Amino acid sequence: MKRFAFILILFVVMTPLSSCSEDGDGTNNEQPCGFLDPTNQLVFRFPQEDLTFILSGGPTGELSRVEATKAVLQKYYDLNVDNADAEDINALLETMSEVELCSCGGVSPVLVTFERAALDFGIETKLDNLKNEDGGDADVEGDLNFIFGIGSNEIPNSTMNFNLSGQGADGFESDSQNVIAILDTGIDLAGQYPDQSIIYNGAANSYINDSLPCEEVYDGLGWNFVDGNDNFFDDHQGIGHGTLVTKTLTNELELLTESSEPIDYSILPLKVFDSQGVGSYWNIVCAMAYINEIQLATSQDGSRGAIKLINASFGATSNPGEITSFGVMKSYIDDLSDSALFVASAGNCGEDTDASVSHLPSGYTSENIVAVGGYETNGNTIDKDPFSNFGTISIDVAAPFTLNEVEVNLLNSQSDSSQGAIVVSGTSFSAPLVSARLFWMMVERPDLSPLEIKSAFFTDFTSNNTNLDTYFAGGRVYAPKQK
Repeated sequence: MKRFAFILILFVVMTPLSSCSEDGDGTNNEQPCGFLDPTNQLVFRFPQEDLTFILSGGPTGELSRVEATKAVLQKYYDLNVDNADAEDINALLETMSEVELCSCGGVSPVLVTFERAALDFGIETKLDNLKNEDGGDADVEGDLNFIFGIGSNEIPNSTMNFNLSGQGADGFESDSQNVIAILDTGIDLAGQYPDQSIIYNGAANSYINDSLPCEEVYDGLGWNFVDGNDNFFDDHQGIGHGTLVTKTLTNELELLTESSEPIDYSILPLKVFDSQGVGSYWNIVCAMAYINEIQLATSQDGSRGAIKLINASFGATSNPGEITSFGVMKSYIDDLSDSALFVASAGNCGEDTDASVSHLPSGYTSENIVAVGGYETNGNTIDKDPFSNFGTISIDVAAPFTLNEVEVNLLNSQSDSSQGAIVVSGTSFSAPLVSARLFWMMVERPDLSPLEIKSAFFTDFTSNNTNLDTYFAGGRVYAPKQK
């Protein structure tokens, strides 16, 4: 296999309704940092008994999903009070047209669609104001569904691309119960992992498949929440974002163990962004519900569950403090606090995520989150990369913003596969570097809880840089093996 250097500058930007100066090609251009568009849908997480009520049509079995959902909402919200919030919510409920569940998973959140224009981001506050005390201990959340995306990737030479084959998971299954879940655009297995058993194999745990009624029965446990099927192939335009994130992580794992026994792991690819890099809050919430269900099933033998770590190299920006409005996703992250870490990229717009904006999901206060920003190296000096978001409260650690030698398989115009080193930039690639080290620690020290691993990582594998102590918590820096 040939090897050559292939230079690709890749900036992945994900922030809403705003712009910031991106300088990836040496010029100052005003480019959008991404987008966040509200929809006419709300996402709810109900207790299982309410989900059963909705699916069964109520006690008589005669209620439609819409009618049953309205009945459930009456349990948790005071809709008969005489005020403007109740008036607005009741008017909204009159236009409820559809109730959907996730395409895979037995314990699902609920997506409610209304026959009206896109809802206002203040709708969650109105719902919170109407919560009553009669709903018991259930902390039901209603979040606005929104659409957002990963920035377009550029291909400087279209005759040299990733080896995109479209092959499924057959032949790539792994029985390893040390699992990394990656929420992204999918993964190109045949192109980047030829002859490797890498995909988490559900057939090794038949009870999982029994409890996850999906549209198709298949061996692997990866899933496409965009199209609702088991084809998690990375069809993202240009060079697939999810494939690159996965390669960054697995390359780092290989380097961490090059002088010892290879680490035992498998990947759970969850496709939540489409070929254009567009996804939704709903897609991500469904993926997190799916992860929680797998974790519950695989912890039946007394273990913490198969999934050790979730990598989330994406994000969306909202106004300061608004991240608290999106409680459904946070609840699923919180439910994993005893069993898994959630590593999230901090974003690439140079914003202060403590004060100026909120960044989702890296800005959640969940104790099992590790938020990763980016630094640059100038000679012997380490500085915050100009494009990385920053915040000494909201961002835990910084890793290199730019990697110059990410090893990948490339395909030329003659369909010859060659190994090349490419350059990538963005906190999307800072995060999997940290994910690799944390996952390695979790496998090496199964006696430690995820939170103990997080603490040990900060103590043992990061340094404190005074140039960064006003940008990231404790000025923490992680120096990876990958360059």
